[in-house]
Amino acid sequence: MVESLRETTLANQEQDWLKTNLARISALMQGHRDLPVVAELIMDELVPQVSAQYGAFYLAEDGESGPELRLVGSYGRPEEDNRPARIPFGRSLVGQAARSRRTIAVDELPAGYVTISSGLGQVEPTALLLLPILFEEQVLGVIELASVTTFTPVQRDFLQQLVDTIGVNVNTIVANARTDELLEESQRLTSELRSRSAELQARQEELQQSNAELEDKASLLADQNRDIEAKNLQIEQARQELEARAQQLSLASRYKSEFLANMSHELRTPLNSLLILAQLLAQNPSRNLTPKQVEYAGIIHSAGSDLLQLINDILDLSKVEAGKMDVSPERVPLRQLIEYVEATFRPMTSQKSLDFTVTTAPGAPADLLTDDSRLRQILRNLLSNAVKFTEQGSVELRIEPAPTTRCPRAWCGAEPSWPSG
Repeated sequence: MVESLRETTLANQEQDWLKTNLARISALMQGHRDLPVVAELIMDELVPQVSAQYGAFYLAEDGESGPELRLVGSYGRPEEDNRPARIPFGRSLVGQAARSRRTIAVDELPAGYVTISSGLGQVEPTALLLLPILFEEQVLGVIELASVTTFTPVQRDFLQQLVDTIGVNVNTIVANARTDELLEESQRLTSELRSRSAELQARQEELQQSNAELEDKASLLADQNRDIEAKNLQIEQARQELEARAQQLSLASRYKSEFLANMSHELRTPLNSLLILAQLLAQNPSRNLTPKQVEYAGIIHSAGSDLLQLINDILDLSKVEAGKMDVSPERVPLRQLIEYVEATFRPMTSQKSLDFTVTTAPGAPADLLTDDSRLRQILRNLLSNAVKFTEQGSVELRIEPAPTTRCPRAWCGAEPSWPSG
């Protein structure tokens, strides 16, 4: 009998505690319109009321990749806490509670899960509770609580009833905020409408004034047309003068190109003699030169060779510019061209420890109709650059027929031995 009376008394005390605190916290939330303020108020009153030491209030928002939870209030959060302030639905237990719309309780937290600290020391909680805040099946947020003791049944019942009340208040605050935004937007649009109406009226007056000005300007158009005709005559005269000057510049450019072409020939003749003499000195057939003199002769020969190549390039450019570049097509055996490439570039690739291969695709012609010297010059430039800028690996020359889509229009109808590859 006494035990039953004690249990009844305890149950009545728990219910009185539950209803009293529900009414008290609900009254505290009344009249507030700022969600962060309400969140901090709830945390300050709720966490110690259920004997918890850590609390967090997350508000649901629309993120760039979907709904997410944003931290707007906390209680006892460590200063060094590096957890994210935004959590997508479904991520971590907080996001999972929001997505499943169910309370998640963990009564035995692992060591190191979270630390509750004060000025005296630190302690690790053992119980975790996550409660989704719902209103008409819509998730408005999540409350997270942690305690060093297990939450009692009456505390959990209190929290479940309280989140329903919090959901109603949060929805009301959100709706009021949306109403305020719509009201401000309406007032702004009304102000813009009045401003635009005044602008339209001002523009109408400006148009009337512009019409009067147009009538005055129309009388000036005839005078301006006469001036334009006179200026057109001056422009035509200036154009003719420019054409005459352009012809003079073209003639001067032609004379310059012809001079460069002739001068290149004049320069190559003594330079070739200089190269031959330098090569003979570098070979030292009489063995009467010192090693230093032989080295100087090699340097002279190398520098002369570079200068000769530069003169050859100048000669080719000058011939192209002067329109004197001659092309002499002839039958060139493909095997002869391959042997030239092998003899010229294999020593260069061997010196740099590079692999050098020349492959011929099936269907390649046995000979080519082309200018042999020009083709060799192109191959020298291409392969020299390939060897020069390849530090390791290999250099490969592939000879194959060009696809029909890449064949020049002038060649596509030619005989099968026309150059390709």
